[in-house]
Amino acid sequence: MTSDVRASVDNGIWLYANHGRLVDTDVITYTVETLHQYKANHYSQRKQALTGAAAERNVKYLIAFGPEIVAVSEINYAQDDQ
Repeated sequence: MTSDVRASVDNGIWLYANHGRLVDTDVITYTVETLHQYKANHYSQRKQALTGAAAERNVKYLIAFGPEIVAVSEINYAQDDQ
């Protein structure tokens, strides 16, 4: 990858510092292809939210429960017990 390609906005994925370090150090879990898919899914979701356009239905989410607990999953159910 050239320096120009590496520095390009198209190559960017914006994460909090802790998650950025995790992604940068765990190249087995967070492959280039996986990160590109996360980014494409996110853009598809944002497009749907802004335009109402149909988006992919099989979307995975990167979920952080703390700096050391990160999961890739789908949210099927959530409940607020308050």
